[in-house]
Amino acid sequence: MRFIDINECKPGMIVAEDVFLQSDIILIRRGSAIKKEHINLLLRFQCLGVYVDDAISEGIITETVVNPATHQNARGIMRDMFTRASYDKADNETFFKSIIDTIETMISQMYDSDERVHNLSLLKDYDDYTYQHSVDVGILSLMIGKALELPRNQLFDLGKAAFFHDIGKMFIPKDILQKPDRLTLEEFTIMKSHSTMGYNFLKEALNQPEDVCAGALYHHEKFDGTGYPMGISGNQIPLYPKIISIADIYDALNSKRVYKDALLASEGYEFVMANFGSHFDPEIARAFLRVIAPFPAGSLVQLSDGRKAIVVKNNPGFMTRPVIRIINDDASEGLILVDMAQDPLLTSVTIVRRI
Repeated sequence: MRFIDINECKPGMIVAEDVFLQSDIILIRRGSAIKKEHINLLLRFQCLGVYVDDAISEGIITETVVNPATHQNARGIMRDMFTRASYDKADNETFFKSIIDTIETMISQMYDSDERVHNLSLLKDYDDYTYQHSVDVGILSLMIGKALELPRNQLFDLGKAAFFHDIGKMFIPKDILQKPDRLTLEEFTIMKSHSTMGYNFLKEALNQPEDVCAGALYHHEKFDGTGYPMGISGNQIPLYPKIISIADIYDALNSKRVYKDALLASEGYEFVMANFGSHFDPEIARAFLRVIAPFPAGSLVQLSDGRKAIVVKNNPGFMTRPVIRIINDDASEGLILVDMAQDPLLTSVTIVRRI
């Protein structure tokens, strides 16, 4: 299978994975043909694209460390949490238990999976951004924590901190949260208050320990001290928010919003590399680069020598040099499978971009 941009979708293409709208509404089932009305709906909901099965992607499996069904379920839970949660103890216990169970499931799947790198879903649902972002930041944070060899009990607390890092946004007025233009200084001050409000909610309503609450309070702090709300730096920033900060920024860069287009995964990857020691703790940034794939399996890419290829799988430790299938213009030559980390003929060839 491979991922194709929504603008490249054509009626008759066979989808390789269920296509969802708003977390739990299946628009097209796996194995079904795309219809024109499907494409119109996907464009309306500003979905980035779909996974399809075709000749050039035959046999490619876009596995992730977290089961897609678990991911979808988590998005639904977070949507309910953000839209219905309050300081009412009974409501909170129901939602919180569901999230706790989901985090435990995700950690188990990470340990049981043969995958050592994470292909974060390219299927970003525009209308579900807040909920999907919380889940994706949770998964990314858990992968970084696992790469740092945190013990399982710490991974569990990290997961809670990451899933709820933006919970304070449910107290921000929607006209500010969803504003399509640049925020005024006053609006930005209100927006920044989601950190402290999230901390207070986790502490008072959910009765969470300090290190979990710190994820909400400090996830916008930067390693060089230029972040908020405290302007602390280096090791003054607790471990969990340092991890969450990278996951939060990376996922935000790779998500389409009303005020910006999504960057390619590879561009977000480059941003992390460019901000070692400024935005991010170098040790944590290196762990991120070991386990996050800038060119997910199933991505169509352009090489620096002008040829096109499709990514078959990623190489742990050589994330920018995956195993690829080169697509020749002359169909009679077929498809050429090469490992960019090993093939001497590709020493000077790099991946330029995803197409």
